Amino acid sequence: SIKQDKERKTAMPAVRLPARLIPDGVRISDVSAAKSPLPASSSGPKGSPPSPTPTPDLGSVRSEPDLLRLAQQLEAFAGAGAGVEGGMGAQDRLEMPTGLSGAHRKFVHTEAERLGLASDSEGVGAGRRVVVSRPPEPDATRVSQEMYVSHYVGLRGALVEACAAQYIDFVPPEFCERRRILRAEPAHHITLFGPAEMPAVLAKISGDDGGGSGRGGTDVTAMLGELEVTGQRAARRHMLLKWLRENVTDDWTVVGLGCGRKPASVSEDTTKPAADGAGAGGAGAACMLTAAASSSARFVEHYHADVYFLVCDWPGGRRARQLLGLAPHADFHITLGFRDTDVHGITKDASSLLPGPSGGLAAPLPAIDLVVTADDLGICEERDRGIVRAFREGLVTCASLLVNGRSARGAAAAAKEFGLPLGLHVNLTEWTPLAPLRSVGLLHQSGEMLGKFGFRAALDACAAAGTLADFAAEVRVEIDAQIAAFCGMVGELPVHIDGHQHVHVLPGVVEPFAEALRCRGVRYARVPCDVNAELYTAAPWLEERSAQRAFLCAVTSDARRARQVLAARGVRSSRGFVGLTLMGRHLRRDRLALALLNAVAELSCGDGDDGSDGGGGGGAGSESDSQRCRHSVELMCHPGYPGSGVDDFNRSFDRQHELEVLCALKAGAFGAGGRLNVRTIPWSAVPEG
Repeated sequence: SIKQDKERKTAMPAVRLPARLIPDGVRISDVSAAKSPLPASSSGPKGSPPSPTPTPDLGSVRSEPDLLRLAQQLEAFAGAGAGVEGGMGAQDRLEMPTGLSGAHRKFVHTEAERLGLASDSEGVGAGRRVVVSRPPEPDATRVSQEMYVSHYVGLRGALVEACAAQYIDFVPPEFCERRRILRAEPAHHITLFGPAEMPAVLAKISGDDGGGSGRGGTDVTAMLGELEVTGQRAARRHMLLKWLRENVTDDWTVVGLGCGRKPASVSEDTTKPAADGAGAGGAGAACMLTAAASSSARFVEHYHADVYFLVCDWPGGRRARQLLGLAPHADFHITLGFRDTDVHGITKDASSLLPGPSGGLAAPLPAIDLVVTADDLGICEERDRGIVRAFREGLVTCASLLVNGRSARGAAAAAKEFGLPLGLHVNLTEWTPLAPLRSVGLLHQSGEMLGKFGFRAALDACAAAGTLADFAAEVRVEIDAQIAAFCGMVGELPVHIDGHQHVHVLPGVVEPFAEALRCRGVRYARVPCDVNAELYTAAPWLEERSAQRAFLCAVTSDARRARQVLAARGVRSSRGFVGLTLMGRHLRRDRLALALLNAVAELSCGDGDDGSDGGGGGGAGSESDSQRCRHSVELMCHPGYPGSGVDDFNRSFDRQHELEVLCALKAGAFGAGGRLNVRTIPWSAVPEG
């Protein structure tokens, strides 16, 4: 209800919790049953982290251990169904104890939202309680995109943008630029209801036979403005979006590239939109076709075309229109560009399709060669068991070995037993180095390395002091020692090498790293350039100005430069990379699908001359359509069972969450409505050249 929504949004008191919610020695099974009432006071489980800094008086908040126990219950509930298809075999409802204070209930709502769970309040008075539930796993038939309400209702988001990106090179660039300039919303979209239909839609959904706002205009934005004056706008908009979520399915597919001409009755300055499919027939077949001769452009020039669009088939859209009593035969399409203004009132269906350069569709949707690398093999036995399981039962195709990890030798033997391909996870930040390093700038006085941020601080200090060459020399010595140790454990050179905590792409480190790989003949290295980290809308679960997002953006920026350094020394990489925004509980099937589509859309805009594998880019006629539409992308993951005695990252239940998700997924089942063609490959199968 609206009242409950307001309660959830009320500001929480400032509560400081330990960074790690599950203390040492506490298993998920040890957490108290969800329905047991909380004790009046609790000192917390044995082995809990030290008490945090005292907080201001929270009034009805009884004690911080109570909040910790609530957080443990929520995290255990969230983890219990991680990666299980449809939530099968997992509890779907968690009833929190009655008698919680208002501040406790708000805390539960906030934590549930952070964990991707739904929450609601039930009961009254002393019997009031919060019920937490697990939302259904998004699948290929449910809308995973944003339903956009303006003067029309349309579908937009990463899926739409990725499909548009595959065809944009076939449209004259001046047409695309004209669309960008004239459109108030730069994003591409598929219109579900046009402006003329919006009053009838709102009236039908709300049960108002009087036409919604009581006036016959088609400007729904102004109409919603009037509703705001009368206090009804939020309720009407909420009702519309709720109906769309419940009744519109995301089963649209692209049929191909089409074009059309303005009807003879339409003047050159016509700008008023009309209902889709209501006017003259398409003119695509009448367009004269000539291939562009430029080697830098693949677009096809249609001298008599006024508009280019993708023809779409959307059964769910037709069903939704029928439910509302609208004509079901709307021509669903994605406008890519136009000469002067968009052209309405013409047919934009299969009759408008253009022949492709090699027959059939103008631009086949991309096939993705997905390299799934499990990091940190050899860090501890629990992680090792999980990685091997993710390889045997899930998506993982290779792993990277920490040769100075405590279980490295056993992990290498297990990988050989089960045929798990291995690369090297160069570690310059944690534990004891393998080489006798001379520089105290790389080490603590204890002889151990400096950690993720300590290493970066030491690098910056050396750069400022002018001693970066000495620092780089020590880095090279340690990399060579770890490559030698890998060869001793595995019996061969690593096919690929990546860096623990991404330090291998830092300026000042990537140069000796790349040189070491060149000298040893290692062909591939990871380039963690994840466009999803830089786009807030691609990963809204990461706060826009958080330290975590800032770190991931810095890694992506460093990786973009490192790609050129590696390529100059003949070291290749995958064309795309995902995983920075999908670690731990953030890894979900629908999020992985969107991350891959974002990565492919970014690759489609590049020139391919970046040291990555040869797929994508190039001029007209330089490669076949199937080759041009294949992209190699690496997914970084950290699966395993929660370890003990290592660090918070490895003790976290997030590791098992990733494991279960990877085992539940199969190649091609990413919930993207059939728009992803994915095959998983090891690094050795990534194309060269």
